Amino acid sequence: LDLTKDEALRYFKKENPVPAQPVRGWLLMRHAGLNLGWGKGVGGRVNNYLPGSWRIRMDIPEWA
Repeated sequence: LDLTKDEALRYFKKENPVPAQPVRGWLLMRHAGLNLGWGKGVGGRVNNYLPGSWRIRMDIPEWA
């Protein structure tokens, strides 16, 4: 699943990405050709399988 910059930052904050189309099964999260981690599609959303210890805890400004 290719993510935009904002979606990739939200992924690293341990938020669940919302795909444009319903998906099922394991997905590789990518941004700009780089593999970021795994997610599992369960219909209208994707569960984030990024390890909790890797998450970004600080607030990310909207302009980032």
